[in-house]
Amino acid sequence: MVASTQVLATPTRRSGISRRAGFVIGDAVGALVATAVVPGPLAVVLALPLLWVLLVAVMRGYESRLVLPGIEDLRRVARAALALVVTGAAISWMVDLPTRPGHLLTLVAVTTGTAVLQRVSWAGVQGWRREHGHGLTHRVVLAGHRHQVAEMATELGRSRNHGFEVVDTCTHGRGTPVGAIADRIREARADAVIVLPCKHFTPPVLRRLGWDLATTHTQLFVAPGLTDVAEGRTTVTAVGTLPMMHVREAELRGWRRILKELWERSAAALVLLLLAPVLLALMLAVRIESRGPAIFRQTRVGRNDAPFTMFKLRTMCDRAEQQCGELAGINEADGVLFKVRNDPRITRIGGFLRRYSLDELPQLFNVVLGDMALVGPRPPLPAEVEKYGDDVRRRLVVKPGVTGLWQVSGRSDLPWDEAVRLDLRYVDNWSLGLDLSIVLRTARAVVSHQGAY
Repeated sequence: MVASTQVLATPTRRSGISRRAGFVIGDAVGALVATAVVPGPLAVVLALPLLWVLLVAVMRGYESRLVLPGIEDLRRVARAALALVVTGAAISWMVDLPTRPGHLLTLVAVTTGTAVLQRVSWAGVQGWRREHGHGLTHRVVLAGHRHQVAEMATELGRSRNHGFEVVDTCTHGRGTPVGAIADRIREARADAVIVLPCKHFTPPVLRRLGWDLATTHTQLFVAPGLTDVAEGRTTVTAVGTLPMMHVREAELRGWRRILKELWERSAAALVLLLLAPVLLALMLAVRIESRGPAIFRQTRVGRNDAPFTMFKLRTMCDRAEQQCGELAGINEADGVLFKVRNDPRITRIGGFLRRYSLDELPQLFNVVLGDMALVGPRPPLPAEVEKYGDDVRRRLVVKPGVTGLWQVSGRSDLPWDEAVRLDLRYVDNWSLGLDLSIVLRTARAVVSHQGAY
């Protein structure tokens, strides 16, 4: 027996209506701002907001979505902007509007810019609120093979900014009718169902499930089984009538890599020049407190297994590396790492330097020399690399970094597997925008001292 198809006005759906209304009003206001920047006839002032909202709607820019605005949403705004250029040029030509060259492009640029700014700002605010437990959450059911369901639940549990709350799971068996799955989803009053790879979810089954869920406006997501792939690397296309996801290869070379190299080495040189007095004072403090050199030199493994000498301010007593064997029994790290939270070898000034990550300042010399990058995976020791499996060695195809995803996600508090996952995600999804985000987040991580020991 099919459950009732009455649709209740859940908070999620009310929020979706408010979101669409807010974007419509914001786009209309943005178009009015554009007409104020580029004054024109009254007809343009009245028509532009209506025309812009209509074009964005035609490009599905106000479509109800449970996920935050992403690249596809910005593409829809860009397509609406292109349509506005063509439509505006055609109208100007037909009615012979007295406009100056460039006025139309300025109108489109301001209108599009405000629309993009509105969506990016909204996504940023909502992401922050969700991360801190204040944003609206969407009730989600996971369906598929039990192993894939468990992995997806773990993945969703890593962060809260997606806004998904798993309220039920449904493992589909050979004899389970699709109607029973749809009833289970309706009983959970779910906003969406995420279908994971499973041999029982054949194309006809997925099609019928979509028909069934449409009666209650429950959204259907089909997960491809990939993890740690950035949205910008994926494109949904079709081969005949078969939808496919194209995953762009990781960007390990090219002009963006050259630009990364240039700006990082220049920035490192500038910071070293500005902080030279501070660095000299810290070196003097290290020498005064304990015997030994102020700069600690250690062999690390760089890109393509190339060894290099990494520089740090010394934070331990002299010849501390020779005492590692004595402390092996109190190692607190898993995997191939060696970490002790209250390491007896750390000096008083060394504890201060580690707390504020000041001991890593000399690594800027490694960046200038080209051995390291400002942003990248953690620089490993040769002994660690010897224990790497094939997948982990993927970290070595790029330069190690002074900071990285591991630095802004907990540093030494992270389990070994999680640190590796973050490094591999950075390698595969690297971009200049991601680098900038990590640099900005590094300042917050340093101030919070999380994982710094």
